[in-house]
Amino acid sequence: MVGGPGETMSVWFYSLSGPALPAVMFLGTSDQDWGGVPLPFDLTPFGFATGCAVRVDQVAGIYGVTDAVSGRFRVDARIPRLQALRGQVMYSQNFVLDPSFNGGLRASDRGKITFGNLLPALEVRHLYTYGAPLDDAPEFASAQAPILGVAQ
Repeated sequence: MVGGPGETMSVWFYSLSGPALPAVMFLGTSDQDWGGVPLPFDLTPFGFATGCAVRVDQVAGIYGVTDAVSGRFRVDARIPRLQALRGQVMYSQNFVLDPSFNGGLRASDRGKITFGNLLPALEVRHLYTYGAPLDDAPEFASAQAPILGVAQ
């Protein structure tokens, strides 16, 4: 289970592939059917390694590269602040293009994501902003919004 609407979820894929390889995490709403095609859909007949299969319907994809050191792929996604998402389930599957692997594609198993409770609304207060004398100091030059504090 991940956090609720309004929070950020992080999904990690620890592959055996090397660093800096193209990767994608697909999010879907079903692990049974993808547009009338039963899942899992075996990719072996297309030249991929035994067991490589599409396991979720692919509604959305988040693309990136595997980590330069460990070869893992991490996706951080903000969960929309919608009450209707509470308790809903999504599925995920990761793919890495790995030319050193049989068929050139590594695929994860299916992941199941269950959304938790809605975050309560937070009161936000302006703490301070930098005054005119500091505006000329390079270490304080910024186009960012003023610093905000969160009251609990």
